[in-house]
Amino acid sequence: MEHIPHIKTFGEVLDRSMIELVPADTPDGRFSLLFWDGTQAYVDRSFPLNAGPDSAFKPRVYHAPDVDPTISQAIRFPTHIAPYESCRKLFDDLCALVGRFTGLSESQVLLSAYCVLASWFPECSSIPICVSIVGPYSTQGSQLFHLLSCLYRRPLLLGEMSVAGLHSLPLELCPSLFIERYEYSAELQRFLCALNAYSGFIPRKGRLISVSFARVVCTEEPLNDDAFGGRAIKIPVTLTCRTLPLLDKRARQEIADEFQPKLLMYRLANYSRVAKCDFDVPYFLPPVRELARFLRACGPDAPEFQQQIVALLKERNAEVQTDRSTNLCSFVVEAMLSLCHEFKRESVRVAEVADRVNTILSQRGEMLTLNAKAVGTRLSKLHLYTKRLDAKSRGLLLTDAALQLIHKLAEDYQIVSTQEQKCPYCKAFPHSEGGTTRSQPGSVETPEDQKDVDDLQNDEPEDEE
Repeated sequence: MEHIPHIKTFGEVLDRSMIELVPADTPDGRFSLLFWDGTQAYVDRSFPLNAGPDSAFKPRVYHAPDVDPTISQAIRFPTHIAPYESCRKLFDDLCALVGRFTGLSESQVLLSAYCVLASWFPECSSIPICVSIVGPYSTQGSQLFHLLSCLYRRPLLLGEMSVAGLHSLPLELCPSLFIERYEYSAELQRFLCALNAYSGFIPRKGRLISVSFARVVCTEEPLNDDAFGGRAIKIPVTLTCRTLPLLDKRARQEIADEFQPKLLMYRLANYSRVAKCDFDVPYFLPPVRELARFLRACGPDAPEFQQQIVALLKERNAEVQTDRSTNLCSFVVEAMLSLCHEFKRESVRVAEVADRVNTILSQRGEMLTLNAKAVGTRLSKLHLYTKRLDAKSRGLLLTDAALQLIHKLAEDYQIVSTQEQKCPYCKAFPHSEGGTTRSQPGSVETPEDQKDVDDLQNDEPEDEE
């Protein structure tokens, strides 16, 4: 007799059905499973699943996991599903709710509503949805932060931040992380950057676990874009004299009780549509392009929402383009692209890259110069790792993988090559497609970049790096 595996699950997306985690009606904080067959929902502690003749799944039994009761207390879960009038009506209701309790502008309200819906489809994008609430402590910022925590899927408010602490959780939960820090800290920056590095899947106990967690971060000062990989929706908040409705604990619970079941129903009913969406804005930079595709997919399925999401993200795309053109890494990528096109090169020394970077900076009217150590640091950030080439110098071997990465980086930074007809890698990554031209950098705008350069310019390296 064939052995039927028993699997403890925090949620599954199957051929024609889905399983979601819901709190059980017990005092011990246990969970049940909600099984959705495409038309109806059933709730129980376990569900046997018999594979159909054309199914890729084998027979199995899914069970609700046993987790610490503090998890069900700390993370908000819908207890059931509830119908909503239409996708458009639900979206409009979310917008009205955000507008009422925050007083944000129309564009910020719309983006907030899109982000709420996107948090319910973390598996449908290679990037997590990130919201950066920026500004001095205010009722507006605080209420936006706590309102989103009522609406997001599986919100978890973090008091302490460490990757080790996060790994101690059952990562299969895929929580939405809420971090409220009004003072900038290097610890916060490192934590968010580490999450970017882990975006996708990590192996854990024989399984691949997604750690593409949605994030809402509230800070007084803007965080470096490295913390979000250029993909954040930035919402500035201000002190306002406008009197906003009180969003106390009772109001938050009422909002969650009304909207969480509807949003779970929205996820179940629209998952297939969101996963298959092929919307694209090819002239947006890669991180904003993917963000536009994902937000459009998660929104209501109506033509006018396509133009709306493009209009909402146009400013963000211009901001990322400016940040990239003034980021020191872009100069390093431009130098590497130029050097790798030189005839029959098999390697390049870091000192040569530094010389080429300084030439480019000088041509653009910049007074800044970088030494080899500063350039080596930027190469590492770009995952172009150097090695010792001889007794006196370090450099980079121009392997096939390195050349592909250099050209992919050039495409990401919108750096135009003049070698498209001669270089096979340029044909694979057409940086100048559609007549795109590289923005002329002005001055270095990123505080972290400037600090690193100041430190590294004052360091005298022992060798070339």
